[in-house]
Amino acid sequence: MNDKGELHDRIRSLLQSGRSDEIISIGKPAVPYLIAALKDENWDVRCEAAEALKKIGFDKVPLDGRVLALLILKKTDEVVAIGEPAVPDLITALK
Repeated sequence: MNDKGELHDRIRSLLQSGRSDEIISIGKPAVPYLIAALKDENWDVRCEAAEALKKIGFDKVPLDGRVLALLILKKTDEVVAIGEPAVPDLITALK
């Protein structure tokens, strides 16, 4: 996939159909689209995006996306382990 719009559409389709495992093979190029999907109006899409980010590896995800994904996945202990750097992103998530 060489077109950003095409990649976005493909990822969105996979998230909507609950096929986040297929996104894993896309890897790091999928990360910005998955982070955007964490704010989708559809809860299932948000959950699929968070799960895909986890499987791709949180080391490839900016802190704001990691914190939001962990909250969606109800991994609050992992957010606490991040410590003070997570606070601004927690405040943003609560707004």
